[in-house]
Amino acid sequence: MAKNNMTETANTPEVSKKKSSVVGRKIMYTAFILLFVLVLAAINVLSVFLVDKFPSLQFDFTSDNAYTLQNSTKEYLEYLDTSVTIKVLGSEAAVESYDSTYGYQVNQLLHDMDAYKNVTLEYMDIEMESVTALSEKYPDIDWQNMKEMLLVESETTGKYEGIAATDVFVLSMDYSTYEYYVSGQSVEKAVLSAIQRVTSEEIVKVAISTGNGEFLSEDHMYYSNYANFESMLGYNAYDVVRVNLLTESIPEDAEVLVILGPTYDITNDESEKITNWLDNGGNMGKTLFYAPYCIPGNETPNLDLLLEQWGMSVTKGWIVEGDATRIVENGNAFLAKYSNEAFTNTLKDTSVSVVMGYDCLPVEITDTAMAQPMLTTSDKAKVMLLDTLEEDNSEPQYLDARTEGYNAAAISTKTASNGETSNVVVWGSAMSLSDSPMQMDVYNNQSYFINMMNTLSENEVEGVVVDGVKLEGKLMTVTDAHKMIFRILFVIIVPISLIVTGIVVWVRRRNR
Repeated sequence: MAKNNMTETANTPEVSKKKSSVVGRKIMYTAFILLFVLVLAAINVLSVFLVDKFPSLQFDFTSDNAYTLQNSTKEYLEYLDTSVTIKVLGSEAAVESYDSTYGYQVNQLLHDMDAYKNVTLEYMDIEMESVTALSEKYPDIDWQNMKEMLLVESETTGKYEGIAATDVFVLSMDYSTYEYYVSGQSVEKAVLSAIQRVTSEEIVKVAISTGNGEFLSEDHMYYSNYANFESMLGYNAYDVVRVNLLTESIPEDAEVLVILGPTYDITNDESEKITNWLDNGGNMGKTLFYAPYCIPGNETPNLDLLLEQWGMSVTKGWIVEGDATRIVENGNAFLAKYSNEAFTNTLKDTSVSVVMGYDCLPVEITDTAMAQPMLTTSDKAKVMLLDTLEEDNSEPQYLDARTEGYNAAAISTKTASNGETSNVVVWGSAMSLSDSPMQMDVYNNQSYFINMMNTLSENEVEGVVVDGVKLEGKLMTVTDAHKMIFRILFVIIVPISLIVTGIVVWVRRRNR
């Protein structure tokens, strides 16, 4: 009997430890289950809140965020201080059915714009509207043929602008069938361009010269390389017109004339037109932007004389940069240095350079009282004289490098008694204005050019660069069907599963 008592006494601490361990595990399991329930409840509440609060909630998994507004668009709309209304001339279904691939994307981007405080998105049921009433309110819209898909309106300025479907969707040709198909969308470009124009009090008119074999002439062999030049100006709220100086006068209300890469010299009559336009009856206020294109044997005495009157000249030679840190594209192009703060003070990143092509001609300043540099080379640059290349197999000759380097672009200014100024900008490289360098983020060509245009024309519209988008990847969107699935999952299935699991665990433990 004593032995048994001793055994029971000896085992008592071990039994107590086991009981404590069981109680501890039960408390831990209970705490874990409670925590799990709380987490599920939180997820449940959050999911229901999100799908109710944000009915268009979506997650963009495309490689280039094709269903999300670009950063430049977000920034522009965030600081837009004038209320605008984007009116879709039709239903959401009509927009999405325009193209099975890109219609939905366009509609989603329009909804994203609507999220900003000064942007309102409306869908108009055109069939229910009076065509007569619409024509009276918006006479510039073709309500009969309905080429427009969107209408952007500002009540502040009273201006409005229609956007054609062909400006919203990018069309390409299938050369096997010679039929056009939708290959992308540019709704952000089109809408932001329209917003800039309808919110601006005045629109600056830019005349594009096409009479002397310029690169911007549609029949020029290089035109396709500059196809986006005019649209780039349009997207930055400029009114672009074409003028053939051989047969037409420069529009009096044009503030800028662009002569880009002329193959032939201007005539005496054209020179007189340009000079009189720049003088503007003594009132000035005009800007000539000239990008020469020079090949061996090409003489331009009338253009040279015009520049001489503005204290500048162009050396007939190509700049060859000698600083290896500024050479790009196998030595065929170079990075220019900024020399005029007037055109860089609003650039987002001045550490990014403007790239100039191998065709860059040095711009000499002959009158420092009138002209000053804009872009320059390093002090290691040389100039290859083109006259020495006229004969086959001739060795090129160079102008030596000089301490101050060469000017890749320069500007000359004349001021009238009323304080207004006229400007002549000579841009050494026509190739640097082609679509490729102008659209590359690694260079500042487009930003610098638009900033220069805005500064010289006193255009207060802030330039914004937005690209079109092609679809890649997938988008996860919370639709009404998804919302119902989430509710069933988190409100019914998960709680019931949790209860059943708890009962099974409790029964099994009770029967042990």
